[in-house]
Formats: sequence, structure tokens, C-alpha cells
Amino acid sequence: MRIEKLSRFILALFVLAAPPAGAEEKCEIRRYAELPVTMSGTRPIVHGTINGQPANFLADSGAFYSLLSRETAEKYHLNVVGTPNRLVVNGITDSEVASMTTIKEFALTGFLAGSTVKNVQFLVTGGAAMAGVDGIVGQNVLGGADTEYDLANGVIRLFQSKHCNKKILAYWASNANMEVGMVQLEGRTPLQPHLIGTGMVNEKKIKVVFDSGAWRSTLTRDFAQRVGIKPEDESVKAAGNASGLGKRRVESWIARFDSMDIGGERVRNPRLRISDIRMAGDGDMLLGADFFLSHRIYVAAQQNKIYFTYNGGPVFDLRESPVIANNKSDVARQADSIDGETSGNNKSDNTLTPAELRRRGAAFAGRGQLKEALADLDLAVKIDKDDPQNYYQRGEIHWRNNEPDLALEDINTVLRIQPDNVAALVLRGELLLFKKDKTGATQDFIAASSLSHDDASTELSIAESYGRAHEYNDLIKHLDNWAAKNKKDERMQQVLNMRCHARLMLRTQLDMALADCSKAIDLGSPYAGIYNNRGLVYLQQSNLDKAMKDFQKALKLQPKDALALYALGIVERGKGNKAQAEKDIGSALTIAPHIDQLFKQTGIGVQ
Repeated sequence: MRIEKLSRFILALFVLAAPPAGAEEKCEIRRYAELPVTMSGTRPIVHGTINGQPANFLADSGAFYSLLSRETAEKYHLNVVGTPNRLVVNGITDSEVASMTTIKEFALTGFLAGSTVKNVQFLVTGGAAMAGVDGIVGQNVLGGADTEYDLANGVIRLFQSKHCNKKILAYWASNANMEVGMVQLEGRTPLQPHLIGTGMVNEKKIKVVFDSGAWRSTLTRDFAQRVGIKPEDESVKAAGNASGLGKRRVESWIARFDSMDIGGERVRNPRLRISDIRMAGDGDMLLGADFFLSHRIYVAAQQNKIYFTYNGGPVFDLRESPVIANNKSDVARQADSIDGETSGNNKSDNTLTPAELRRRGAAFAGRGQLKEALADLDLAVKIDKDDPQNYYQRGEIHWRNNEPDLALEDINTVLRIQPDNVAALVLRGELLLFKKDKTGATQDFIAASSLSHDDASTELSIAESYGRAHEYNDLIKHLDNWAAKNKKDERMQQVLNMRCHARLMLRTQLDMALADCSKAIDLGSPYAGIYNNRGLVYLQQSNLDKAMKDFQKALKLQPKDALALYALGIVERGKGNKAQAEKDIGSALTIAPHIDQLFKQTGIGVQ
């Protein structure tokens, strides 16, 4: 299939710049692009345009090719056609037949001096993996030559390197007492460009895939079982479900391991996420954006190696900080004798621009360092009081830091400067709901819907805001409208489950709640949360046998699900099995000591 125009364009850049054959020169690295990155949680977002209109993209080193969602293709009025031989794109949880589109004029901020590239082809798939962005920029853009991921400073840099086959290319470490880790990559091809290397977990060799687009680093369930760790083990904790490309969601868990070693960097007693995922090259572990945030990473394409240094702080953001050590025999100390680039973004705070401060603040927030994030945003606002992005990002962090009044003050400022900011209208609506100003919230949501032309992602965000505020009637109303307009959207299972839960909480629409949950299950690959919701509906209807079956199905998928265990105990008590009931309820309270309060507050299952 012909989806290679942008790849050829990038390749030509290096062919034209190559020195005469046989020339003896020092190792040189020359930066040809610097992409500003804004972290959205742990998702690295880069900015650009589609046919002259602003667009945002997830920078995903784990994607073999760049993607747009069907929603984006419709939004930008792009012509979508089938791919030859019905190309199948594989994600970590699902697969999907891709379509294809051509963007007449495509640009990325900081790429090729802002040049617009003509007639660029993108694959088109479902939008679940692209929530909040217009598309994904993959290896056909990020992997054309050398790539540096400096996400802690909000930058991805692209380089051309020459005569560097024997050099350590972590150039920023050349004048610092800094350990440099190195991972040898497997051979890559245009159809298999993934960054795959090896490491050790619990002294057992693993294949790791460096994937900046993965929101968290994750081990496969198969590997965890190979080192003796299973979801039902006493020390393993439930961690909800995860999704990627396509509609399928899978369960995940968190477990403590003895050690992990990547490129000579050793992490003692890490707590790692486990899930039923699959990945390129039969990998055992995704090293996701949390790893990228805690390291500065250089992908040396010609050497087929990755170099990295540790930034400090937690490597895996699972609420506890593992201890880092370096095996000096396995790591290199200095990257010497490199001409060209001698420093990255190592500026002091008083020389950073507001945009740089904002991006670094987003990176701090992505790692859960909210105090440091707010300090950067405070300084950005002080330097530039007229940029709405400074206030919006600070408002988001204040809201996350449980400071709704400060968040609302910032978002009000955004909307004074930029009244048509859809994201700010949605966020202010959520803040107003929290402050019990439902009329004001509704006005903001109506304005956001109008400005976004009722696009599916904005409408779903509004619905979720009502859900978080426990405004279930309004949530149902918005989900009804969404479901009627987006019948083929792969998020339908999620929406049906949300609506089932909302109707359950109202306890006046139990038959409709039951229908929603059953439809969600019928869509295939149901996760534990759907069985729990349907089980609770059956429990409210006093159908104890069917409730028991659903809670048992939930526990088969997620053995440490406190809600399912507690609800099963209620069912057992109702069926007269007091000993088993007390055992199940006791297990639930051990996992989640306040789970009984949830049932008392909602009245579900309380006689």
C-alpha cells in the first residue's frame, strides 16, 4: 500500500545532507526539529495544523504509522477510503481494519522550520485511543532519524547524526557527572519500526517496548505469571481496566516486584502495573510515558540504540517511589567528542519563556508534582498575563489539587480573553456544577456544544462532568443524545455502562438500566465493571441468583474487586449463607475499608 510520502520526504532530507563517501569527520549531531510538547496527564501532545486548521496530536513512539480518528476526518472534511488488502492495525487490547485519508496540507509546530508538507497520508481508525486529540503522530514522523524525548522539559527533538557509530549520543551528559543507560534495540523495518529492547524483571529477561503513547508502563499478565505473580495473589491489588485501539477494555492489577533493570539502571522493589495486553514483537512490557517523563531519552537510529539518563523522582507513578541504583559496569558515564549540540533545555527558571514554563509545569503535573507545576505556572502568568493557555493550564492543576475557587478564577480569566475556548467552557461548567450553580453550568455546556458543532468527544466530556457531579438525570439525557448520534462509535459499550449506572443510582429506571448493561455485555469483551453494575441492578430487583452470577463473573475477571466481593456477601446473606457472606464482606473490607459506606450512602442492597 502507498502510505509512504512523508517517510520519503524525511529520508530525502538526510540523503541530501550526507557528506561525501569516505569523508573523515568528527561525530556530529544537528537538530532539525524541536517539537513543543504539552503533557495532558501522562500523554505527550504536540501541535500542528490540518489544512490550515489547528490540530493536536499524541506523540506516540509505539505507533508504527500516524493515525487520525474517524471523528477527526469528519471534523476536517477529509475524504476517507479503504486501504488495499484491508490493512489491520493492532493495538495493545484490540485490532481494527484501518481506512486511509490524504491531508492536502499538514504541519507540526517546530517540524522542519514550520514547513507545510503536501499530500500526507494518514491511516484512519476508531477514536477511543485518541480521546482529547485529533490524531497520533507515529514512527513515520518521529522515527525518520534520531529522536530525543525530553518530556520533562516539554520537548521532542529530531536530529541528523553523522559519523557517530561508536559514540554515546546522550549529548547533554557530556559535561555532567551523570550516568547514561543504554539499550540495544532489535532490528527495525518500515513495517516494524517499534523500539524494542531487553531488560530484566526479577532477574528474568524481558522484551520491553518504548512507547511514549502508553499512559502507564505495563507488564503483560503472561510475563507476571512466568515470575509467579497472579491477580488472585494476596499482595496484588485491582487497578481497574485499560483500553487502547478499538473498543475492547481489559482488566489491570498492581503488584510489587523484587527488581527491574533497564540499560543498567536498577529499580528496587518497583510496583508495576499488569494487564492482559499484547504488543509489537511479542513484547513483555510497555515502557510508557511515566518512564519517558522520568528520563531523558535519545534514540540513535543508525546505531539502533537508546541512551537515557534519569531525571530523579518516581519512575513509575503508582503512589510509592522505588529506589534507583546504577550498575556502573553496564552504563557509560560521559558522551564525549560530539560536535554540534552541546546542551538541551537546561536553562534556569529566570531564562525560561512562559511557553517553556507552561510545558515544564504540565510535565510536573503529569508526574503528580503539583506544587512544582503550580510554581512554574505562577511564573508563566507573572511574565505573560495575556496568554489564556497559562491560566487554563494553571486552572486545571488547581482543580486537580482540590482548589476549585482558584481553578474557577483562572478559567474565568481564560474566557474573558478567549470566550470561544471550548475546553475552558467545559471545565468551567464542571466547576460550576461542583459549586451547585447548575444554571451557569448548563449555559457553559450549551455554548461548548454549539462551538464544537456537537462533536462526540465534547458531548461525552460534558456527560462525564454531570456524572462526576452525580447529576444523573442530566447525565442520562446527554448520554441518550450521544448514543442516538454515534451508534457506531467504539465507545458505545462505555456509554451504555455509564447510563446503566446512572439509572441504577436513580433506582427508578431499573428495567432500562438492566437493558443498558445487557447491551453493553452483548457488545463483547465485557469488563468487571459492567457485570458489577448489572449485578447491582439484579440485587435491587431482588433477583439474587442472577446477581450472584454477575458478581462471580466480575470476580473471575478481577479477583480483588472489593465492590463485587461486598455485593456478593450481601447476596449470600440474603440467601441464608451467613458464613460465606461474612467471609466475602470481610475480604472486601480488607481491600477497601470504606466500601460499606458506599453501599450505605447509595442505599443499594441495604434492606
